[in-house]
Amino acid sequence: MEKRRAGIWLTGSKTTDGNLGLLRQVIDIFFEAIPGQLEIADQLCADKDYEKLAAFGHKLKGLAGDVSAIRIRKLAIELEETADNTDEKAVESLVGSLPDEVELFRRATVDVREG
Repeated sequence: MEKRRAGIWLTGSKTTDGNLGLLRQVIDIFFEAIPGQLEIADQLCADKDYEKLAAFGHKLKGLAGDVSAIRIRKLAIELEETADNTDEKAVESLVGSLPDEVELFRRATVDVREG
């Protein structure tokens, strides 16, 4: 399975090995978990806890990779690197852009999730 929408490739990912039913489940779990993760990112940003933000970026990179959310994964990599460098403005911008990227991924996966 391969689908391109909003600059996002869904290939079944290594996690699901092309099993569409399993991919749906993994994506559903991602969307159940992400609101809490976004709250954590906001709080860490407000606290200027760059060490934990870098760890958060690393964790998000893995979560996004599991569901083939390429744009979110790239953002997570950038967040991890930027937080390591304690670039306050860039970190705020990246954390602020996460909800929009999650929404884009939600729209891009609607056919897979409801399929």
